[in-house]
Amino acid sequence: MYHPFFDRDQAAIDADPELKQAVTREHFPEIDACDVLYALAPGGYVGASVVIEMAYAFARGKRVVTSEAVGEYAARALVSAVAAPPDFLRALGGF
Repeated sequence: MYHPFFDRDQAAIDADPELKQAVTREHFPEIDACDVLYALAPGGYVGASVVIEMAYAFARGKRVVTSEAVGEYAARALVSAVAAPPDFLRALGGF
């Protein structure tokens, strides 16, 4: 399961561009190992880091599923399906 680094100090990451880049790159092997990337998109919002991860997954032939329709039109092109978390968990075997 792919997940963000909740144990990291977000303020420290945001203050250090090199650390931010390293953390972004650390997610790529996890995305390589998954079949589906699921991104929470509250109110249709996904941040720049999530869009990078979505684009990477898409380029690697992975399905990209979001919890809500993404507001950014360019990012929408990367999305295979939209499914609220409970629906995604129920359908996980079909993705």
